[in-house]
Parts: sequence; C-alpha cells; structure tokens
Amino acid sequence: MMVGGAHLPLIWNGDILLEHAIAGFIVLPFLCGSMWLMAIMRLALLVVFIAAPCLPPIAALPTRSGMTQHVAEAAHMYGSGGFAEVLAFRVQEVPVILPLHIFIFPRTVALMLFGASIWRGGLFRAGSGMSPYLPLAPGARIFTGGGLSVLLPTEWLPFDA
Repeated sequence: MMVGGAHLPLIWNGDILLEHAIAGFIVLPFLCGSMWLMAIMRLALLVVFIAAPCLPPIAALPTRSGMTQHVAEAAHMYGSGGFAEVLAFRVQEVPVILPLHIFIFPRTVALMLFGASIWRGGLFRAGSGMSPYLPLAPGARIFTGGGLSVLLPTEWLPFDA
C-alpha cells in the first residue's frame, strides 16, 4: 500500500497498486467467510460497476473536454518540464485521475472476490478435478471482451465509445 501510495503521484497516475491494496483489505474478511456471501457480494459489486454509467456518480468523472485539455497540458509538461515541474504536475493531477480509480473500484473488489472464490474452491490445487478446464477461463474472457469491443461502437450498449 505504501509503495502504491508513492507510485501513484510520483511514477504513474494509472497505477493500480494502491487500489489493489485497499481492495485486498476489503476482501480479506471474506476469505474465511461463507462462499455464498462472497458470491452475493461479488455479484452485487459487478452489478454496481455495470450500472454505474446509469447511476448518479460517486465522484464527478472528468468531462471529455476536460480530459482533452488535461492530456494537452500533460503532453506539454512531460515534454518540456523539468523534474520539479513534472513532479508538481503529477501531484496536481491525482485529483483529476482519482474519480476514474473510484469508478473502477467495485469491479476490482468483485474480481478479487472471484479470485478468492476460485482459490477457496481449490481450483489451483494439484489433482483438482477442475484443473483440466482451467485453460478455458482465459478463452472465455477473451471471447467476452472481444464481443464487448465489437458491440461498444454500436448502439447495443449504453456507453459512450
């Protein structure tokens, strides 16, 4: 968590170390709890994540024009600023990027709960009856992600492409 807390403003604002550390603390109590409770929480968080574009925002997301302006400022600063100026800009841009991290956080916790469920279910244990099916999981995710990527530019999904 400390490495992520330093890495986010100093190295890269898209860093996930801090977000994953916080999510890990949330998931930790579920590791010894009921598998049903983990499944319900995972499903609830995925529903929140999927429905988020239709719900009032928890934190104000940057507008398209605001992000365009920010990217232009970042390109100028990273291209011509010295170490102190770039560092000041990185620290100043954390509040701009933070809503994006907050928006994605329910998905992060849900995916960690999914991983914890797989671990608790013994899928990775040697001799598990499910281990022959393990290679199907990435293929299913790639197929799902590819399908969503194809649908995103169409009117089938309610999100902005």
